[in-house]
Amino acid sequence: MAEGEDGSFKSIDGMLCALSGNDLKVVFCPAAFTGDENGVYEIPVAVSLIGDNAFAGCTQLKGVVINEYVSSIAANAFKNCIGLESVIFAGEADDERLTIGSYAFAGCSSLTEIELPKNLAKLENNAFAGMRKLSSVYFNCSANVTFGNDVFSDGSVAHVKSVKLGKDVTTIPNFTSVFSNCEIEKFEVEEGNSAYYCDSFGVLYNKDVTTLLYAAHATYNDGTDAAAYAIPSTVTTIGANAFKNCTSLTAIDLVSGITTVGDNAFNGCTALKTFNMSETVENITPSSALSGCNALETVTIASANTKFAANSNVIYGKDANGVVTTLYLVANNAGEVQIPATVTNVAAGAFSNKSGVTKVVFLHDSNSPVTLAEGVFQNATGVQEVVLPTGIKAITNSMFSGCTSLTEAPELPATTLALYCYGNMFKGCISLTKAPELP
Repeated sequence: MAEGEDGSFKSIDGMLCALSGNDLKVVFCPAAFTGDENGVYEIPVAVSLIGDNAFAGCTQLKGVVINEYVSSIAANAFKNCIGLESVIFAGEADDERLTIGSYAFAGCSSLTEIELPKNLAKLENNAFAGMRKLSSVYFNCSANVTFGNDVFSDGSVAHVKSVKLGKDVTTIPNFTSVFSNCEIEKFEVEEGNSAYYCDSFGVLYNKDVTTLLYAAHATYNDGTDAAAYAIPSTVTTIGANAFKNCTSLTAIDLVSGITTVGDNAFNGCTALKTFNMSETVENITPSSALSGCNALETVTIASANTKFAANSNVIYGKDANGVVTTLYLVANNAGEVQIPATVTNVAAGAFSNKSGVTKVVFLHDSNSPVTLAEGVFQNATGVQEVVLPTGIKAITNSMFSGCTSLTEAPELPATTLALYCYGNMFKGCISLTKAPELP
């Protein structure tokens, strides 16, 4: 026996362990470790801590059983155990509370499903990242669990398709962050759960169906269109990222009663063509909620809406007097867009990636100041001509970058030109034949 952090190391089943206070911790497991004859290893009941990288790279290990006494699985503990096909957590609600560290099972590319135990206390960032076969997760944990961000994602990709919420799961506060980059096709809520409800399409709501939390990436059918989804009349809030990257969705109707739509709610819905908004919607940033909806063709907003208006498939924001002052978003087939002189702000990316917008004219004079946010026309590949207002306050970087049909640079009547703005302003404008005229 050798000296360890609290006095001694010991070998158990060929693993190096160390005392940490009153706890025995697995420090190192040899790369060729296989467990039993079937490749399965049950963590001994004497062990309560699994250290950083303890089993990392044990590629021949096929299964592991985490005993109910383990309170911590540290960062990278089982990282890149590519042969691991089964992880069983034995803990129950009254057992030692368990923390699973960052990247603890990252890269375990043979795991297809996981059940989170009732004694789970904390699940840290990226704990199950990079698991390309992990398609099913059962949250069998109880209340008061702390969840990190990107739990199933490496920052860009996640593969979870099916999620089941157990009856004792009461809240996942950072819901969209936990499932970041997942394209979940089905939610299931266990009978007896008091916090969540799931409809027949796998769309997840809070229990009283007032908040739509996550719309599964499945085929919707409201009885009239197989790619439209009918939001229940009880809903008042659409959560942030709720329909993000739902690429089969072609139409959405924000029915009367909905007041709030979170950021990026429909981001990346690349097939969305029709967007209807009722008079009750007050809290939405259309340029964020509909970001990446580049197939959008038809936008209608109820005339009784006091916050927003749509004219020729352009979404505007109103001031307290009902006057349009902000241009948020333009549909892809808007053609020529004439912007009213009352508009004082154009949101970032308002015309970005719109191939169906051909000409933009600001109907402003020198006494009508207007502010254009960053990249307003970026990658608007159909735009051939832009007439900027004389009252424009600033020209920013990348404003016309990627406008491949723009033949003549617009006059730049800004009182302030952003430093180095010319570096990327007309980058990729391959049809441009004339440089801009300066004020």
